[in-house]
Amino acid sequence: GCGHETALGLACCVDAGVLHAAICGDSLDGPLQQWWDTARYHLVDDPTGQMRHSHPALACSLPDSFPDPHIINLHAQPAVTPITKLPILQSPALPDIAPLASFVQQLLGWESKKVISTFHSMIWPVVVLHEVL
Repeated sequence: GCGHETALGLACCVDAGVLHAAICGDSLDGPLQQWWDTARYHLVDDPTGQMRHSHPALACSLPDSFPDPHIINLHAQPAVTPITKLPILQSPALPDIAPLASFVQQLLGWESKKVISTFHSMIWPVVVLHEVL
């Protein structure tokens, strides 16, 4: 396996459209081989710098069966709940500003000026938007 940074670097380097084409097309062989070759190339040579350094051992250990077409399909066509079956949620209540400000001051040790500035940029727009909608 590999770590988060390597996986993210690989995701940035390799065109996910190739995997989508593999699932949507008639044959998996060509597109999956293209993805695999590209992934291996980026792991070994890191031509874009996204990988931060080369990973030749990981490239050599990449099995021919990776990525699993079933897993690709689960990402391409996720199982979701139809919108007609979603529960109806009530709008959340407005925050009680005074206790929230007091809590923030006590918890974070902010001065009043910082609380007012942050509330002005982060809390008030939400309150106004809630009232408008």
